[in-house]
Amino acid sequence: SGSWQQCADAGATPADTPAASSGGGITTVSGDACIFPVVYRGQVYNECVDIAGKSSCRVSSGSWQQCADAGATPADTPAASSGGGITTVSGDACIFPVVYRGQVYNECVDIAGKS
Repeated sequence: SGSWQQCADAGATPADTPAASSGGGITTVSGDACIFPVVYRGQVYNECVDIAGKSSCRVSSGSWQQCADAGATPADTPAASSGGGITTVSGDACIFPVVYRGQVYNECVDIAGKS
């Protein structure tokens, strides 16, 4: 539903959703490995992003660089998925990754003292 809810198991981490990782072999034109997932303008991406007409990705230094293979999608980095069995206190499945205050999370997030 897109709403924030309290996790049933505070601090739980989904087993099938990796944290940010190298981009499944996708590199920049300079040879640096792309890192996914990445947040751009409030959206989570698991592929190169069109920025000013160039397919780009974030690298480990935090900078954005042009992707070597325009439009490439990493094979081993899934898009948003159910939270590996983690549910809210009301029984709804958690969805990861999630963006909160500009950061990408692959686990429950502490908001106002509640996960």
